[in-house]
Amino acid sequence: MPISIRVTLVFTALLMASLAIVGTVAYIELGRGMRKSMDSAILAATDEIQGRLPQASHADERTAAGVASTKVESQVLDGRGRIVSGSTPELASNPLLTAAQFSSVRSGRPLFADSERGDEPMRVHAFRVDDVPGVAAVVLATELGPVSEARQAYVSLVFPLAALTVGLASVCGWMVSRRALRPVARMTQEAAEFGSSDLSRRLAVGAAQDELSRLGRTLNDMLQRLQDSVQRERDFTADASHELRTPLAIMRAELEMTLQRTDDREARASMVSALEECDRLQGLTEDLLLMARAEAIQLDPHTPLDLGDLTDTVLLRLRSLAESEDVVLTRAGDAVVHGDPRALERALSNLVENALHHVGRGGRVEVTIEPDAHSVASAAAPVGAVAEPEVRPAPGFVRWRVTDNGPGIQPEDRDRLIQRFTRADQSRVVAGTGLGLAIVGAVVRGHGGTMNLDTSPGGGLQVTLTLPVRAPGADRGPID
Repeated sequence: MPISIRVTLVFTALLMASLAIVGTVAYIELGRGMRKSMDSAILAATDEIQGRLPQASHADERTAAGVASTKVESQVLDGRGRIVSGSTPELASNPLLTAAQFSSVRSGRPLFADSERGDEPMRVHAFRVDDVPGVAAVVLATELGPVSEARQAYVSLVFPLAALTVGLASVCGWMVSRRALRPVARMTQEAAEFGSSDLSRRLAVGAAQDELSRLGRTLNDMLQRLQDSVQRERDFTADASHELRTPLAIMRAELEMTLQRTDDREARASMVSALEECDRLQGLTEDLLLMARAEAIQLDPHTPLDLGDLTDTVLLRLRSLAESEDVVLTRAGDAVVHGDPRALERALSNLVENALHHVGRGGRVEVTIEPDAHSVASAAAPVGAVAEPEVRPAPGFVRWRVTDNGPGIQPEDRDRLIQRFTRADQSRVVAGTGLGLAIVGAVVRGHGGTMNLDTSPGGGLQVTLTLPVRAPGADRGPID
């Protein structure tokens, strides 16, 4: 879940909890305050009646119960708890006190309580009367209905306002959090577009001196250190490969001269073995130099290149090897891209040689060229056959596939095989340095493309190189 949504949910939950607490306290205090106001009105009426009772000679409505108003009603009881008079017809016939409450009042203890003996709940105050004949107690009461009505009105008003407040606050909180985290989303998108072949790009950091800006600057510093480290590695690989060329050439020349001058069989066998190792070292040196150039984007991606012609050149060169292994080589499709001819030829050679070594006798290796995802490749033709390529509009990319029906590789080994000096299990192992697929990957990345390893329809290995028609930097010309 995005951080902006999580922050919004937490903020909304806290706001709802706060509003619930505040609303509950206000609801309770509203009822308590209204009850306190009613109690004050009853006490004021009590003082009024108690001030008149000493001068009264008998109990009548005017002296004992003459406090009828919109707030306070009265009821007069005799010594048996019977109603003497009431300020309303209802109070004149319905007693407000229970027998136990009347007994408590008669004993001299004033009473403040809620009564539900009438049609509506009422707040009552009863006190004993000693100086008026026929009067034992006076009960003053006020209706509690306004308290319930006020609380209901409060709830009906507060709930919609609280829901509206929570909704507006949630939307505002989500917008604020998204805006605050927008630099993170931008840096994430920029970082996802960075490639290992171009470490010179940096994250866009604003002028603000906040935590996100400091994070961006810290990441840029880390990218700079990473670029310096990778550049040192590339420079070392390129320099070492370049410097090894001359001594290896000299060593090979000396071995060849020595081989021509000696007739000793053991010495000649040793010289031949040493020459084979020199060839292996020279191939490794060339591979490392090509990889360094590809990773440093020192390729020449501006040359128009017919992939069909390049494929035919590679397959013709490897035809003798295919015939010796009884493997059928075919090619289908055609396209023109901008790229480095030498690097792309080396990449295809590595893939085809790898397929020839692994497919086994009687196998089949096919190279297909698809100008776009929906193109129909031309019919497969044996190597050396003359076929007119179909003319198509130039798409944005080309898929270049090498497919064999050999043993294939395990899915868990696919990512590992594109690393340097990595080889598959014994079913796909031949003598080599483990740089073949790594070189192909470096060349493809240097052209702005991608490489994908998958299982072919025949169960073998299918390597797909997706190349843009115009590689990044092709319009700028070659890189010095």
